Amino acid sequence: PSLGMHDVTNIILCRPPTFNRGRGPGDVGYNHTLNQEDNVVIDYEPARTRFLDAIYDPDFTREMLIAGIFNGTVIGLDELERIPPPLNAQNRAEELITPIQLSYRRNDPDMALAIELALVIDRISTRNLSDQTITDIARIREEAVNASTDDLILLIAQASNIENGFNPAVVNVIPNVSDLHEAVRSDNFEMVMLLVSMGVDINGTDAEGNTALDISAQIIRDAPDINTRVRQRDITKLLLTKKARPGFATILCLIGENNHGIETYLNIILQNHPDIFGEGDGRIDLNATTSGEFTLLIMAILSDNVAIVDFLLNQGVNFNGPDRAGLTPLMHAVRVGYFAIIERLLKEDEVNADRGDDSNTTPLMIAVQNGRLDIVEALIKANSNVNAANNDGNTALMYAAQRDNLAIAKALVKEGADVDIENKRGETAEDFAKHKKSGAITEYIRQQRLNRSCVIS
Repeated sequence: PSLGMHDVTNIILCRPPTFNRGRGPGDVGYNHTLNQEDNVVIDYEPARTRFLDAIYDPDFTREMLIAGIFNGTVIGLDELERIPPPLNAQNRAEELITPIQLSYRRNDPDMALAIELALVIDRISTRNLSDQTITDIARIREEAVNASTDDLILLIAQASNIENGFNPAVVNVIPNVSDLHEAVRSDNFEMVMLLVSMGVDINGTDAEGNTALDISAQIIRDAPDINTRVRQRDITKLLLTKKARPGFATILCLIGENNHGIETYLNIILQNHPDIFGEGDGRIDLNATTSGEFTLLIMAILSDNVAIVDFLLNQGVNFNGPDRAGLTPLMHAVRVGYFAIIERLLKEDEVNADRGDDSNTTPLMIAVQNGRLDIVEALIKANSNVNAANNDGNTALMYAAQRDNLAIAKALVKEGADVDIENKRGETAEDFAKHKKSGAITEYIRQQRLNRSCVIS
């Protein structure tokens, strides 16, 4: 396929004037004027278009772009280190995305390989070239237009040999694992993709036993800036898509990074390695605890990530398993007040809504203390015991009185909370209300006691 003047003008020039990103006329690569009312091209002198304008156009196909690169219709390769996002970009963190990354995100790694090849050729073309090098480059350009993935990889290797002063006919297409690890540590998505495409051992380890995937996941978790994390997420997704096998440390880093979207990566893992989760050699125990003694489920809960919580529950994790302090996943969710996660946990038939901590303080008591009527009602609906007492003998109703929360007190009494239970100091809920000087709750409890006496009589 070829990219002619008609294609360029239809695809690139038929845009509102705001598409010009502020470059001067000498930089734009084409001259055109638009009818302000209907955005129709009325005068132009095209021929060539900037690469960044093409790469952001969803209608600009791989074939058109590759043909344009290698026949000179598309120019501007000197701008490709980092380019701005499209004008309608939702995530400004993509400010530093490269065209190669964008191609990969468009699920077109072949286009990304073609861009990599074009960059190598562009660097070579700035030198004083011998006749043989000119011939070799012309051949590579011609072959690249209709090249397959494997052919593009070979052509990149040949062009790289020319760039480094080697014979292009002698190509080592199997790189070392250390090259892959260095590319990951250098935050070089393009090189990672190239090395993986060339057949590097994707699961090879360094001296510390880390794979490229381990390294990338650690950077995602620890990187101080968003742009590094965004690029490393692309690297991690690429490695996972190419069936890199993760370990517990990788899963831990991904969940600990608290990015709402990591569940996509977990699903890729599950798709490529259906038997990876479970107990036994070579498998990942999702119930294992971290160095901070949290389970993965508790980490996901504290991150308020419903999608990962749902993923873990669907994999059969122990939803009642406590941390070292005795707090269950449900207790953690109630403590931080993440209602959507609480609802998801309560859907599990065997979740223990009454299991308390070391002091026997139950999730219901915590919800009452936090003044969360919605959570109280959800726990009651899940058959939480409204009369359970902790080690001090205090009940949820006592804490409602202590917090002067009449709405919660009424909800508890409605579901059978006993107004006459005494704690270990002989205090009732009414006593808690008096200490708080809550006349409304004191009167409400007295009225409940009176109503009960009338019924008994």
